[in-house]
Amino acid sequence: MKTYRVAVVGLGHGASHVRLVSSYIEKTECVMLCDVNRERLENSAREFEVSDTTSKYEDVLANRDVDIVCINTPCHVHGEMVLAALDANKHVMVETPMENESMDRIWKIIRMAERRRLKVQMDCPDRWIPESVRIKQIIESGALGEIYYIIAEYIQDFRVQGFERRTVTPQMGRRGQVGMKNRRSGYEQWTRADSRPSHAA
Repeated sequence: MKTYRVAVVGLGHGASHVRLVSSYIEKTECVMLCDVNRERLENSAREFEVSDTTSKYEDVLANRDVDIVCINTPCHVHGEMVLAALDANKHVMVETPMENESMDRIWKIIRMAERRRLKVQMDCPDRWIPESVRIKQIIESGALGEIYYIIAEYIQDFRVQGFERRTVTPQMGRRGQVGMKNRRSGYEQWTRADSRPSHAA
């Protein structure tokens, strides 16, 4: 049976996908890493012992040794990156959402995947982080007994992903809101100050 060769793009949350293809999915191996942050790229390459690295997505698409592209970049670029991977005749695993700006682009993805007989799968990486895997192991061991109800919350440090947190003044016209702005991409997400924190990829 063929072993599928995977390139992981985006090594923030994406680091868990390197563990996924290395340890949890049969007949897959991670052969390439891609991230715009050179320090994170080099650290991940050492940790996971992957020698082929790049900071350019185009290099991943041009690599004929790559069968599957695993996309873990900010949400607003998911759709165009999925289309580019399909256009390069590669299967795709993409962190949710597949596309968050255009229904037309979603249909383009579906049609291209069908036409080229390629697979596209959305995945939530949190299930593969070490903490989630450990929790699953504890539950399955029976150590906690029979579980009837679970409540879970988490605190996310947006600084890890390059986000700045700032309060918007009334003079800027957005009273009582909190903004998340990515220093690298310029992507912004706004939430009410009295609401729960929302996830920005």
